[in-house]
Amino acid sequence: MNDIQKFMTSAKYYLVDIFHGKPKISNININKKETSRYNLTNRMEVEITSKTKKIDPKTGEEMYTLSKTGGFIKCSENSYSDDLDIINQEIATLLGVPSSKIFRLVSEDNIRGTINISISDDLVQLNLELIIKETFKRVKNGTLTDIDWIKKYAMLPITSNEEAITDVNKIAELIDFSIFAIKSNFHLTEKEEQSLIKNYILMLLLDYVTGQEYRDFKDYSILVDREKHVSFAPVYDFNNTLTNSEVIRLNNKYVSKEALIATLFNKYYNYFKDISRGLNENIDSYKKSIKLIIDNNTTKEYQDIITNNIFTNLNNLIELENEKRIDFGESRIDMVLTQTSINLNAVNRNQEIRNKYELVDPNKNSLKEIEDKMLKITEKPKIKKKLSIGFIISIVIGIIIMVTVLILSVYFFTIPK
Repeated sequence: MNDIQKFMTSAKYYLVDIFHGKPKISNININKKETSRYNLTNRMEVEITSKTKKIDPKTGEEMYTLSKTGGFIKCSENSYSDDLDIINQEIATLLGVPSSKIFRLVSEDNIRGTINISISDDLVQLNLELIIKETFKRVKNGTLTDIDWIKKYAMLPITSNEEAITDVNKIAELIDFSIFAIKSNFHLTEKEEQSLIKNYILMLLLDYVTGQEYRDFKDYSILVDREKHVSFAPVYDFNNTLTNSEVIRLNNKYVSKEALIATLFNKYYNYFKDISRGLNENIDSYKKSIKLIIDNNTTKEYQDIITNNIFTNLNNLIELENEKRIDFGESRIDMVLTQTSINLNAVNRNQEIRNKYELVDPNKNSLKEIEDKMLKITEKPKIKKKLSIGFIISIVIGIIIMVTVLILSVYFFTIPK
């Protein structure tokens, strides 16, 4: 039995997270599902059972209720793949890209894997591959007739890794194909549509930053609730690699990664400009946080490779952001007002990473102590007034006059009459 099989058949698991730079190991109750509606490879669907403590408002007594959450456990042949699941999810959170939470999971045999916390059971998750299959069924039976967008997709060139699409307009058609497929099968409000497009574009931006090599229809989904409201599912599939390829397979076509990021800036900039501007203004802080994430979640063997890949992509993005700011046409007043909010978000997100991964020094002064010291430094000390030379001379002259008057008075009153 190899390590993957041992991990999947383990009777006990431990969840490992990091707090203030130190690992924290917790028990986790996992029930494995023998069958799954998903097509899984090296993964297993599970149910996580946890206790939640509540206080009865009437009696004041503690009550414990059981809650169940779905998830998927995974163990890869290459350890860096599982490491990158955690790293990429942490970077997604840092940038503000919605993603499902992923934790380190260790079996009772000390074999490492991950657990991906899934969505609520109240939501139905449909990947784009299923939606597009349904779309083609409707075209075939004649219930869908507005298909110009399908024709545009069909006319895109047959590509390979060596013959990737570089035309910005064609890449935009490739991106929009998924949006049209969703809109043709679900009634979306304007708010739902804009939210869906935004999160879709944020996923593609994250793929660029983290160096993903493919994002096909089966790798992302929408969520539908009981009232048929539609939203874009948080990113849950990270197609991990240690290479920083110049080509990405997107929606079953190969595209130039350089052309993809150019397309995002040219056609969809408004959906991610806050992230791009935040990176541009606070790039050193973001790089420090990303380095902390990488160094704490993989071995030294892979740290430099992953760091160099991501930093290279970030530098390219920043360069495009600098060019875009000149052409975007936003007034300087609006830019200043929005930038204040953007920078505040950047500070808060980066601080969360510091709080998680940086060791707490017990000898370090608390924030209140530092503030108190700063207040003492800023207090104005009482300064003794220096006496001027003129004032001193005046005093001396006054003393001389008083002494002279005293002598004359004594002399006058002591003369015999």
